[in-house]
Amino acid sequence: MNHSVPFDFSRWAFLSAPLADVLAACRVRLVEQLLMPHPHMTACIALGGAGAEVHVPADQDPMERQLHVRGLLARWNGIDVADWPMPVLFSPETTGGAA
Repeated sequence: MNHSVPFDFSRWAFLSAPLADVLAACRVRLVEQLLMPHPHMTACIALGGAGAEVHVPADQDPMERQLHVRGLLARWNGIDVADWPMPVLFSPETTGGAA
């Protein structure tokens, strides 16, 4: 993480900071999965004993992955994602959230 510019949890930070910085600021790990819990789920937050993890399909397009993960984490942190570049649907009932 670039410590000279602290992550400010703004909409712009979620969109523009390197993904590694976003993950570190949110204290989550990115985990690739072969199968997601629901067929149309593109990312989810799993809360467990090892801390929070963002699960994504292993075969997901890298650009889509970035937008889904960033949008999910932004929404999880209270950012309005109604006009996010990629649709974000957030459901706290589904293992922490889904994008």
